[in-house]
Amino acid sequence: MSKAIEINNLSKRYSRKKRNLRSLFIKKSSEDQFYALQNINLSIEKGDAVGVIGPNGSGKSTLLKIISRITEPTDGNILVNGKVVSILEVGLGFQQELSGYENIFLSGYLYGLSKREIESKIDQIIDFFGFKDFIHQAVKTYSSGMYARLAFSIVNYIDADIYIYDEVLTVGDSNFSRKAIEQIKKKIDKQKTIIFVTHEINILPIFCNKTIVLDKSKMIFYGDSIEAISQYNSRFNSIESDPIYKEKNEIISNFKSTIDIIDLQNLFKISDIKINCTDKIIKMNDDFEISMLVQKYDNETKLDISILFFDNNEGTPILASSTGFRANGKEIVEKGTYNISCKIPGNILNAGSYSVSIASTKNLKKTVSHPNVFQIIIYKDTDSPFTLAKTKALANIVPEFDWEINKSSYE
Repeated sequence: MSKAIEINNLSKRYSRKKRNLRSLFIKKSSEDQFYALQNINLSIEKGDAVGVIGPNGSGKSTLLKIISRITEPTDGNILVNGKVVSILEVGLGFQQELSGYENIFLSGYLYGLSKREIESKIDQIIDFFGFKDFIHQAVKTYSSGMYARLAFSIVNYIDADIYIYDEVLTVGDSNFSRKAIEQIKKKIDKQKTIIFVTHEINILPIFCNKTIVLDKSKMIFYGDSIEAISQYNSRFNSIESDPIYKEKNEIISNFKSTIDIIDLQNLFKISDIKINCTDKIIKMNDDFEISMLVQKYDNETKLDISILFFDNNEGTPILASSTGFRANGKEIVEKGTYNISCKIPGNILNAGSYSVSIASTKNLKKTVSHPNVFQIIIYKDTDSPFTLAKTKALANIVPEFDWEINKSSYE
């Protein structure tokens, strides 16, 4: 696979002091400068979907501006193969006095489109924008949500090799966010290179096969998105990625598509673990099912399989179910192949971001957890999968019990 972006020893320095004519003739000391990025080495393959996370001031936006060729690095070099389009700060590149319609043409010209190409796409852009009645008004009258919608709508219909999204999707409403998610997924499916910045770190495994973690201008991790979340939480939130049972004699592999859980005592193997929902984003009132294939290699060990749900915000287990509790009267004892499934009814888990672990128990004694098999998002129809984590609900478990209300006849 060829490289989309190659970065070597890249640094970006800025001056702390205001620049004026006199400052051009005065040599700057190191104390007058600070690093926004320092000694970044990075290689992104074509077709990768890469998340970028880190606290405020860590260098995320600076990195995106350098990749987008808005600013140049102070030191090092960067090679970008292909056309780049980006949504950075809300409204960046829009002319305030021009209408939304005129800004579509202006943005199209800046991205190298001809007038004819823009005219062929403009009806689709306006339709996706969703505010046709406002398209001829000056963009200075737009809300931040309308800014974000217009920016995304323009970029969405520009054919490029690399797409960069910087947090702007959290500004739009829930319906638009879901539409945007679908469009990003389509670009990933077409093997476009995606760079995605968000503070909602738990959605990263849904989109990104890799994630960059930045802190104080330096890259502290680049790799698997689940591991990146663990690194981020341990560094900034002090939350362990798996707060229950861990054991080194279990192997986890192939996270992106499937995980094979192999017992090194050669007693069983769990494979083909699936969840029957679209992109691990689930409506709160929808049922969903987790299934797996278990191959049992002996006739003596009783094996129980459990599913555990963890609240990603707190890192705590909030729901568990096991084949030992209720599995149509059947057990996993005899040698053979078993198809196992667990149906989770709707309106049990509240809106939020959760990680799912699989636990295996031998002879009701030895339990081992296999963490982060899935990351899922539960959302209400009124929520956006990008913004639901910002509103903490009363509880994680919210079953719909039968309530009865009768007004008393006594006053």
